[in-house]
Amino acid sequence: MIRQANINDVRTLVELSQDYHKQHWMGEGHTKFDPDYTFDNFRTYIASAQTNVVVAEVPEGLVGYTVGVAVPLHWTKQLRATVIYEYIEKEYRSQGIFKQMVDAQIEWAKSLGCVDIHIGDGATYNGKFSTVAKEMGFPYIGTDAYRKLNDEQN
Repeated sequence: MIRQANINDVRTLVELSQDYHKQHWMGEGHTKFDPDYTFDNFRTYIASAQTNVVVAEVPEGLVGYTVGVAVPLHWTKQLRATVIYEYIEKEYRSQGIFKQMVDAQIEWAKSLGCVDIHIGDGATYNGKFSTVAKEMGFPYIGTDAYRKLNDEQN
């Protein structure tokens, strides 16, 4: 099931983030995982109207999340949604969960009147999230993937 996160999910989101960090930690010189900082971030994201935390849940618990944020688009009054964080446990990847979470982010972005949605290159995943995003209809601009939403709102 895909749903919006709530405050009761924060501890599990921290655990998932720690799993992500363990899988992608780049060694000395790379930021070490800070559970308190991560806890505060997720608590703030969930409480903010400018962010949207979407989780994937199976009977055993949460297995993934995306964090979307609405930001001003350059010097205009328009908004862009950006998926700033995403993670899915290894055994649940390649099952369409990411697409479902992004679809939920798209609906949220549309509800705010965002003109487009952006997914970064997922550098620590060697670009896998952008590759998946491209397969979901997000054209590339450089190494990032963008999808216009204003045409879909009509």
